[in-house]
Amino acid sequence: MGKIPLGAPLSRRGLARELGMSFLPISQAIERLVDEELVETRPRVGTRVSMPTPQNIREHYILREALECQAAPLFAEKASSEERLELRKMAARLVKCFHLAVKVRTLKWYSGPRPIICLSI
Repeated sequence: MGKIPLGAPLSRRGLARELGMSFLPISQAIERLVDEELVETRPRVGTRVSMPTPQNIREHYILREALECQAAPLFAEKASSEERLELRKMAARLVKCFHLAVKVRTLKWYSGPRPIICLSI
């Protein structure tokens, strides 16, 4: 099973069949997702994956920022030397991706938005 796209309809029976489970645990899981506003159910319309609003996205980023601010001191206190080295390597790759993105955007032949994927710099 792969990812289910935003707005995609969900069939409880189809999911149960695909996952080899009974209908009841699927229904309970979907109800939990409804409570978390990740899935929406409408009478006579059906169940689908929720479409996030700009406000939802902003709230998630605010929450993420708060969690990361709390996680950073904990990481600094508990991380091993190897974990710190890996974090430095990831930060260096991120900086290289940023510089590549800036460079590509400033080239004269660049004529519009293009996805920039930086995996192995």
